[in-house]
Amino acid sequence: MDNQTKKTDTRSLALAALFTAVIAVLGATPLGIVPIGPIGLTTVHIPVIVGSLMLGAGYGTFFGFVFGTVSLLVATFAPFIGAFVFSPFAPGLEGYSGNPLALVVCYLPRLLIGVFTPLAFRAFVKLFQNRTLAYGCAALVGTLTNTVLVLSFIYLFFGRAYAEAVSIAHSALLGIILGTIVTQGLPEAAAAIFVAMALGKVVDMVQKQRGVS
Repeated sequence: MDNQTKKTDTRSLALAALFTAVIAVLGATPLGIVPIGPIGLTTVHIPVIVGSLMLGAGYGTFFGFVFGTVSLLVATFAPFIGAFVFSPFAPGLEGYSGNPLALVVCYLPRLLIGVFTPLAFRAFVKLFQNRTLAYGCAALVGTLTNTVLVLSFIYLFFGRAYAEAVSIAHSALLGIILGTIVTQGLPEAAAAIFVAMALGKVVDMVQKQRGVS
């Protein structure tokens, strides 16, 4: 292993540690999930998206795992209304608490953020021939992966129980979820797009100065 490879690996590990710490802090504090209505506004997806863009799908999947694990721990040890959809160990309505499908809600969308985001970036680079625009589009894909899958899984696996837990009619839940994708998903996407495009542009400039393609 040459010195340049060692430096690259060390830099990647340092960045991975940084992103992991940011995800953990955001996920464990009110900064990561802002309670707005029955479903909170999430910011924890942003370091997962940016980390996967900077370090690739392997690291991105790991960041998604960290995101899911923090969500699981918070739902388990600091349970909130509806926490049972994210943790089988959280208290919930009879017949729904302890459901292992909560692990699917908690982990699968977050793991897929780290996979789909860099894949989307490569596709959009080829399509637009513009890396900054590709960063933004990939961030949109990553955000929608999390938002759409989490809400869809909640509806499919826990719809009636979740509606009862947050005191809304089950018949109204689908409409609320669709509305949430627009009213909260778009701000989440906008934040991710801004950060990804800004940091992506800086990273590209640094790599260009170092002669890295």
